[in-house]
Amino acid sequence: MLRVIFVLLALTATARGQAVVFTFDQWARLSPGLKEIYISGAVDAIFTVAVPAQVATAKFYNDCFVEKKIKAHDIVEGMEALVRSRPELYSKPATAVLMQSLTKLCGTPNL
Repeated sequence: MLRVIFVLLALTATARGQAVVFTFDQWARLSPGLKEIYISGAVDAIFTVAVPAQVATAKFYNDCFVEKKIKAHDIVEGMEALVRSRPELYSKPATAVLMQSLTKLCGTPNL
């Protein structure tokens, strides 16, 4: 019985963790460490190829991160600077701001 409860809790925690999507406003209120953890997870999702059409984009951003030695901290700073210059992004999803920040850092993939 205890094993069943543990498995159910583990599955529930995993499902809940995958469903967390913050607006930039919500994300901005996180501590610096949590901001970086959230962004690291989002970037990891970008690099994880789900369908063949995403392979070139994932490789483009992965190569950019390696070549420029981009860290989560760099992305967090870039996102915050981007929203300071474009306040209309404040209510958008944090992942949308992330993608615009990545485009600024790495350019647009030529697909």
